[in-house]
Amino acid sequence: MNGVKAFFDTNVLLYMHGSDPGKRTRAKDLLRECLQNGRALISTQVVQEFYATGSRKLAIPRTELLEATAELLNAPLVLLGAPQIRSAIELEERYQISFWDALN
Repeated sequence: MNGVKAFFDTNVLLYMHGSDPGKRTRAKDLLRECLQNGRALISTQVVQEFYATGSRKLAIPRTELLEATAELLNAPLVLLGAPQIRSAIELEERYQISFWDALN
């Protein structure tokens, strides 16, 4: 794979703890691969959504959820605040790229 960064959304991270074995395995392999080669990016918002959804909707056992969340917080994080969102909107418009690409 090339050096392009891979932005992980909440759904992919939740697949790692879901009931579909195929999605679970693929999501784990993909995240592990991207973390190992320095391509993975996760936003602070995604980590928050992962924790909240994992706790409330998926009922991931607390110990497992805390461990998984701690691991995500050790990944390269995109910190999102007002300046980053404004900048992404401007870059999206100026260069006709996706909002998510502009955040990276």
